[in-house]
Amino acid sequence: MQADPKLAYSTLCMHKQLRALESCRLLVLTGKGGSGKSILAAALALLYAKQGKKVWLVEIGRKRDKNFSRLPEILSVDALQHTPTKISCGGASFEASILDPTQSLAEYLDMKLPTGGLAGILLNNRVTASFLEIVPGLPEMVSLGKIWHALVEKKDGPDIVILDGPASGHCVSLLHSPENFEKLTSQGPLHRDAFKMKEFLESRKEVAVLLTSLPEEMSLEESVEHHQILHKLSLPLLFVNKIFPKLGKLKEKSKDKVLQAAYDYSSERASREETAIEEFANENKKWPILEIPFFFPDETAPPLVERVAAHLEQS
Repeated sequence: MQADPKLAYSTLCMHKQLRALESCRLLVLTGKGGSGKSILAAALALLYAKQGKKVWLVEIGRKRDKNFSRLPEILSVDALQHTPTKISCGGASFEASILDPTQSLAEYLDMKLPTGGLAGILLNNRVTASFLEIVPGLPEMVSLGKIWHALVEKKDGPDIVILDGPASGHCVSLLHSPENFEKLTSQGPLHRDAFKMKEFLESRKEVAVLLTSLPEEMSLEESVEHHQILHKLSLPLLFVNKIFPKLGKLKEKSKDKVLQAAYDYSSERASREETAIEEFANENKKWPILEIPFFFPDETAPPLVERVAAHLEQS
């Protein structure tokens, strides 16, 4: 059987793009909710861990938000904390955290204030903590600061951080927070750190923003709008997740109405998704598109994160 040239080209492009990411120290994944960014973030963490890198998989949230995170379920752990948890899966291991902005702020203040431990006392005060949390952009700034400090300032820090970022608009606020604080402050340690963080985030050799999308026209177009806001921070790189498999043609219709209806639905869906991706690619020729197939539930198969990582590894 002759190889499909489109598939071969797609595989070559994916391999080239993944290799280009190997020099990055921070990968930020964002996209519309439900587009598979958390699964992809975990799969990339596993992929780089298998290459021997020291990987830290991070999500930003508060204790009250923990029920909205999918990472514990994806990684098969009961919970993730601010302090990194060692994750072992697929023959490799990496660390994972859900960063609490309040704790990140306490750690930052402890580094900057002459009296150690004072920050914890202040933040444990309900009034003070509430005031600090309502300062626009401050939680985002200190959370990013913890990641930046681990990558740039710590001698024994991770080789790479995979940030399972918030969905679209919230991620814009997160990534722009250092620039906003750099403009709002004129001097002092916060101003200097914000400036350094802004420069780091704009380094395309060290930071990449990876957009995730479903293979649907509206989801793909939202990725374009999202990138237009984030253009300073990254070249466009788009993962299209959950692509339905293309079925072969039937010689004759099945007598089983249920099976025939399932075949018709699957064929129509695969054709619609293929058309949406092709039209998007034609309109956005500079966008590298990395395609991830739809993985059907299979009790005999490895966990989903390992299946996605294996697909990336084989590409």
